[in-house]
Amino acid sequence: MPNPGPNFRTLDLNLLRVFDEVMAERSLTRAARNLSLTQPAVSNALRRLRGALGDELVRRSGQGVEPTPRGLALWPAVRDALRQLQQSLAPDKFEPLGADDVFVLAMADATAAELVPPLAVLADLTARAQVGKAVSFSHRRLYDSEYVCVMREDHVLAKGPLTLSRFCSARHLLVSFSGKPYGFIDTALETLGRKRRIVMTMNQFYTAARVVADSDLLTVLPRHFLARTGFSQALASRPLPFEVPAVHIDALWHGRMDSSGPHRWLRDAIARSVRVEPAVT
Repeated sequence: MPNPGPNFRTLDLNLLRVFDEVMAERSLTRAARNLSLTQPAVSNALRRLRGALGDELVRRSGQGVEPTPRGLALWPAVRDALRQLQQSLAPDKFEPLGADDVFVLAMADATAAELVPPLAVLADLTARAQVGKAVSFSHRRLYDSEYVCVMREDHVLAKGPLTLSRFCSARHLLVSFSGKPYGFIDTALETLGRKRRIVMTMNQFYTAARVVADSDLLTVLPRHFLARTGFSQALASRPLPFEVPAVHIDALWHGRMDSSGPHRWLRDAIARSVRVEPAVT
């Protein structure tokens, strides 16, 4: 009869803590010291876990131990589960001065222009003071803005109100991260039975602003971004002559990081860095 496998409800989770330490140290002696146990107690815990899982998990090798293929495959899941449990029950306090954590942030260049410079200042101050199933995400609203029509400062449409007809008859540059020459502005126009003439697409807000500052093209950009271009005096912005959704900039992260000290520190640092300034008119 095939082995039905371990019964998780009756499994002593302390055995997994011993297994994790043995795998990390590759030594029963060092694992016992780290856990404040005797070596026989560690050996007994491994024996019980082997019996529950039906695998040796580790074998003696020289002065230490080496994992079996099953033990090697099991360890990452055990270590991750133990860390998540520890963070949930006793969140660690993050000390940025001595930390070596690596953070990866994903955002559009317009958002990066708003958030990254103040973050760089915070990082510099810290340095001077001396990482197929549905997943759960958490989020935090950073700021709100709106989309505006942007053109060069002396563009003919910068004089007087920007009507729907004038907007649609102009030549447009579209910021498209997908590369497709169609966006949410075109969807909004379609509901009004109108369309605009797109003659160029690109995937960066900054480059789009630079192009329209030196051409007769119009583009649509987040209002808060304009002051970050460094050449806002060469640009004019006008309210769009139709309704579009507002710009909501949220920080988004995996729910398992809610209690992580380093991650919580980063989220708070990002929130403190938000400084939305008035755009050009």
